[in-house]
Amino acid sequence: DGCGLIVGPLLKEVAPSVAKSAQAYGIPMLSMANSSSILSNGDLVHQVSLSLEQQIKPLVSHAMNVKEWKTFVAMVPDTEYGSEALDTFTKIVEEEGGIVLRHIAYPAKATSFVTEARRLGLKAEERPTEKQLEKDPTLDHPTVDFDAIFIPDNHRRTPLIASALAAEEFSIGSFRINRHAQPVGVLGLNKWSHPSIVKNGGQYLRNGVFVSAFWQEDPAEHVQAFVTEFETEFGKKPVITNALAHDAIIIADELFKIPQSS
Repeated sequence: DGCGLIVGPLLKEVAPSVAKSAQAYGIPMLSMANSSSILSNGDLVHQVSLSLEQQIKPLVSHAMNVKEWKTFVAMVPDTEYGSEALDTFTKIVEEEGGIVLRHIAYPAKATSFVTEARRLGLKAEERPTEKQLEKDPTLDHPTVDFDAIFIPDNHRRTPLIASALAAEEFSIGSFRINRHAQPVGVLGLNKWSHPSIVKNGGQYLRNGVFVSAFWQEDPAEHVQAFVTEFETEFGKKPVITNALAHDAIIIADELFKIPQSS
């Protein structure tokens, strides 16, 4: 009662019901959730965050046109978000003339990814014995018939996934299983955007490519002004949710300045 504007929610799971209610009650909504489907509720529902398609299009364009990667595989969480990311990635890659050879899904709350890494490399379920490996060290090498791996997960799990791939003898990032190996690329989305991914990912994610709606080091004057003001006020650097909330408030402020017709 009396609400003039809704800013949020952050969670994709909550956004659809809030959007439906906002449209029904005639309240403008600036959603920060990563879901484009809410826009179908009506002309009062708007999105501040980047949709999956808005993230994946430039990612694929860079991967295929700059890196010249044409063949991909994916490791995705077994969630609605993972499925949507995979479907969108596959569609855009195919539209650009590339191919997604296969994908492996893992449980949403998994902390170990070795089994999935073996499956991605088309390895046998049963590991060779030490005696077998002594005769042929390449017996348990993965099949690497692709240029890059798409991992649409967050900055916490992605380094664990990359470590599992390296443990299963994928040359990945700047890590090589031998001096002749050519490492495969690694691709991610906005959820990678956190300083810790550099420290935790190490050599396995070096030279990885991901998209972000906000970069703290962007030299643009307005970005640096925001970073400085935020750090002065809160004692820490802003992250993506802070930047999106900041933009949403600015948009809301401008909206309230517009004379409303009765």
